[in-house]
Amino acid sequence: MKAAVVKHGCLWLLLLVFLPWGQAVADADLYNGRAIVADQSAAEQEKGMRAALQQVLGKLTGLRQFDDYPGVSSAWSSASKIVVAFYYENRPLILPDGSKVEELLLVANFSPKAVDQLRSELQLPRWNPERHSLTVWPIVDAGQGRNIMPIELEYTWIGMADLANDRGMPLRWPEADENGEFAADVQLLWGGYTEELTSSEPDNDELNNTGPTETLVIAALHDGPEWNVRMNLDYEGLRWSERFRGADLETVLDQGLNLAIDQIVAASSIAATEQGEWQVEILVRQLGNGDDYTRCLAYLQGLSVIENVVVKSASAGRVRLSLALNAAPEYLQQYLLSGKTLAPTGVEGEYQLLP
Repeated sequence: MKAAVVKHGCLWLLLLVFLPWGQAVADADLYNGRAIVADQSAAEQEKGMRAALQQVLGKLTGLRQFDDYPGVSSAWSSASKIVVAFYYENRPLILPDGSKVEELLLVANFSPKAVDQLRSELQLPRWNPERHSLTVWPIVDAGQGRNIMPIELEYTWIGMADLANDRGMPLRWPEADENGEFAADVQLLWGGYTEELTSSEPDNDELNNTGPTETLVIAALHDGPEWNVRMNLDYEGLRWSERFRGADLETVLDQGLNLAIDQIVAASSIAATEQGEWQVEILVRQLGNGDDYTRCLAYLQGLSVIENVVVKSASAGRVRLSLALNAAPEYLQQYLLSGKTLAPTGVEGEYQLLP
């Protein structure tokens, strides 16, 4: 757990040292991997451990395969040595015909310290763990009109949720009201107008409590023997659109979701060569009271790019902070600009707290 360090300033700032800082997204999930196993035998257990560790490294790096990183494949053998706990669970599956089956999963929790050290030794990139949820809006036209998230395709939505979970990308789904209606215009959805959606969604986002701005709109048309699917992504200023075709909708959607996540990873990952130790100072203004100081420090403490925060000085409405970074300073700028807690004032190294 990180703690703020006070060198100078008001005595009341000392209480900030003892506040329970936490990451915006539960890091524990990133160090939790799962794998399908045939049974609970020792051989399947070892195989499942290796696959679970590979999944965890995929969550932390954003990588889907490690072919470009020699030596990674030999790291899977260390899985049983760095696991903290594991258990088995039966996962129910809904098949396209509506029938249900179960598959056995091995779920393994790995030591964050050991996994981070392994990732560092292997010179792997680091995907920003402060990940906003991606709200998915699927609209489907199978020849009977356009419907938002039709219930008969429930197995598809479950499959997409599992894929995103395995990659460490939190998803959210729209909820219908008591009449089964969604708070979105079908025509806007079909047109892929993500801006209208992001301005109308409820204020319950995990980060900064300012409401979501991350949306994936999926328009799927059953066109002859194939599905014609268009995806529009709007994620922290990143805009991406792509079309996909295929006979099986679930396969097409999984392909599209993987590529959408790849775009997010590419925009928010830190290469191994950009990781290290840096020290920067920033000045934060517009702090009206103790709650504002607390919110400012809590926000900075929760950023994975920051290892330590030292309060250099504090006066009415402002605080000067020294930040120990684990990545190049430009990544801190990206984090701050994509957040909604601090905003640049126009003066280099100065920020103001947003309401």
